[in-house]
Amino acid sequence: MQQRYARRWARPCGQPMQPPLSRLWRLLRFTPWLYAGSLLLQIGRLGILVLPGLVIQRIFDTLAGADRFNWGLWGLIALLVGVALARVAVLLSAIFAELTGYLTSAGLLRTNAFARLLARPDARALAVPAGDIVNRLEKDAGTLATCIAQLNVQIGSLAGALVAVILMLRIDALVTAVVLLPLLLTTALAQLASRHLFAFNQASRAADGRVSAFLGEALGAAQALQVAGAEPHVVAR
Repeated sequence: MQQRYARRWARPCGQPMQPPLSRLWRLLRFTPWLYAGSLLLQIGRLGILVLPGLVIQRIFDTLAGADRFNWGLWGLIALLVGVALARVAVLLSAIFAELTGYLTSAGLLRTNAFARLLARPDARALAVPAGDIVNRLEKDAGTLATCIAQLNVQIGSLAGALVAVILMLRIDALVTAVVLLPLLLTTALAQLASRHLFAFNQASRAADGRVSAFLGEALGAAQALQVAGAEPHVVAR
């Protein structure tokens, strides 16, 4: 299936590079039902977390004689067990859909990038060493695929948080504000620190590429290094 779509994703020579959002949109369009299902499962996985609390509330109300719910105590306990089993089923399904979408997108990008390298119209040298090319096929393709998977998780987290906040506001608005203010402050501080983390990640990614390129060149010229007696220098490097 990936090879069938390789031509559609190939970029002709001289055509400008597409912006990142356009590339992500094309990945979403490749298997839209898979990502839509993953999004729904993520929303369900994080939204169902509030159900055990609601059932436990009913159980305590039943024990206190203040609940009009006619299931009885054992019925509520059975409902609590059913909710727990549903949480496990939704969690496993969400993980399966997330990994399937990730592997599909990453495999598609790697296939098309490799096909593009083999279809170069001339014998020009690559812009980066071969070792770095292998590293980019592994890391960069996975980064784009992870971005889509994390987007679904974030949307699901937002939906679950909204449900939880609405329930908390119905109980006590003051307590809800006291709980949420530290979380909002922590989120703001994390966003401020994300710029530094992004810079560190870029530096780590560049160093990783240089190491992979060096190892690829060294392993590709092992016999020449042995003839020159340069093994200690390469090992030290």
